[in-house]
Amino acid sequence: MQHVLLSVVGNTPQVVTETLYAMHKQEKPWPEQLQIVTTTVGRKGALRLLDEGILAAMCDELGKPCPHFGIDDILVVPDAEGGAVADARTVEDHEALADFIMMTVRDLTADDGLAVHASLAGGRKTMTFYLGYAMSLFGRLQDSLSHVLVSPEFENVGAFFYPSSRQGIFAVRRRDDSEFTLDSTAARVELADIPFIRHRGSLPGILAQAGRPVNFRTLVGLINLGEQPEQIRLSIDCGRRTVRASNADGSLYKDVQPGLLEFAFYLMMARSTLEADKDMTRPEVNKNDKGLAKSFCDELLFLCGIPPCQTLDHSLKALENWSPLDGQGELNARTLENLKKGIVRSWFDQRLNMLKSQFREVLPNSVVEHLLPRIIWDEDGERLTGKTTKGGGYGIGLPLEHITLQP
Repeated sequence: MQHVLLSVVGNTPQVVTETLYAMHKQEKPWPEQLQIVTTTVGRKGALRLLDEGILAAMCDELGKPCPHFGIDDILVVPDAEGGAVADARTVEDHEALADFIMMTVRDLTADDGLAVHASLAGGRKTMTFYLGYAMSLFGRLQDSLSHVLVSPEFENVGAFFYPSSRQGIFAVRRRDDSEFTLDSTAARVELADIPFIRHRGSLPGILAQAGRPVNFRTLVGLINLGEQPEQIRLSIDCGRRTVRASNADGSLYKDVQPGLLEFAFYLMMARSTLEADKDMTRPEVNKNDKGLAKSFCDELLFLCGIPPCQTLDHSLKALENWSPLDGQGELNARTLENLKKGIVRSWFDQRLNMLKSQFREVLPNSVVEHLLPRIIWDEDGERLTGKTTKGGGYGIGLPLEHITLQP
């Protein structure tokens, strides 16, 4: 497995060589790659590692191969307008910075053959916070987070990059222009591992795909929305075949576009919830539920713009004669033939699992769990309030006033 050191850097590029030195001394996996996230001001300092040969000299002294590192590996964060930022001074600049760091970490962690070691030792406080947060969101078991600790007298000393026997004793000028000497070999440099909770498994699947945009504020807002179910609003747009999850005032939202079969199934569940239909139950084992199949076909007819039919057979015949049938994926002759027999438990469960997969592709798990169909009525027809039951009617668990159907 390959390793990359990802470091945020401000005015002190020394944190990079100090981190690498500590990784060597503590026998951490040596990175084959090095990437630096910084500003235009920090870029000048980071270039010293290349231009002055500091990185190459340290690797030679330690007997280590030099990580792949070039000008293109110095990543300058953008401002709100997309230009290179010297110093984030506005809220918009900070959000652009957050999105950039999130995408950088996301793209690196999208490679299963790459382990990311992220260093929080340098950069502005907001940059280190976002890097740590990004690692918590996207980090995997193979990834790590650290801070480097250096003897106090060597901190912010521009001439010191790592304990070097070649440098030996060197002079340091104080602010009052007086001088004192330091012995480079006497510096204590240690790597402090930072434990972090990994939330990658709870994120929308789409975010794990490299190259996709990441909006930090929206992502955090959606994750937090899952912890406030009373704020979740559900809007089902039949014309666009979209399911929208939003907060109470609609300022935060995300659309899901399930396949036709899943959308019809979800619409059936939502409609039965709004109509307080307590008989929308999961088919019994080895039983074919024709009543459920008829309800499902009613939704398909509606979505396809076909007038309603009186019987299941007539509904299926109308769908079979529907001209766009061949372009609707799973809505094909085989599906219609299976529906003619009635819906069985495995087909019912497949729709639920497909909905879960399609919702999780776009939304955090914490939101999805409040949107998926589940048992909301007990066997006596009473609305469940916290308790669970093995049998009962299915529906959407949100309050009725939080669910909207649009034609």
